[in-house]
Amino acid sequence: MGNQACSFYLYSLSVFDAGIINSHAVIAVNRAWAIIRPMSFRAAHTNRFTLTVCLIMWLYIHLVEGSFWLADTLYYRTGVPVTACLFNTVQLNTWSNINDIIVYILPLAVILPSFFVVVVSKLLRSREAMKRSTRVKPRNAAVPRIQAEIPPNSVTS
Repeated sequence: MGNQACSFYLYSLSVFDAGIINSHAVIAVNRAWAIIRPMSFRAAHTNRFTLTVCLIMWLYIHLVEGSFWLADTLYYRTGVPVTACLFNTVQLNTWSNINDIIVYILPLAVILPSFFVVVVSKLLRSREAMKRSTRVKPRNAAVPRIQAEIPPNSVTS
């Protein structure tokens, strides 16, 4: 594999990997927002808003991953060995760690609390629904009570 093919592979790999996890973070925030504030979610969630969020996410990923890839490609690539096409994380150690935190760990820090919000909300709603279904419902006072009159000469068992 040549240098250009290796560069294309590394850029594609890093952008798509980052896109997957960051898309999950956007979806998690979206679901948590829909559960916590359904009215504001419904009012604000338009096609334009969705496209804007997606565009910002992909621009963010290309900016962060692209700068890391560019630094590796221009300054720290030692040549493509026969067996591997990898980032030079030895030379880019600090940048690599910061990149991993920003692109991979922060989305997880968003996904996990969002998941917790969704689960707790679901449990609370299930408990409330269970209480409503087992609660004895009082009679409506506005509806007249219909009593079956038992004739005085009838035999009852």
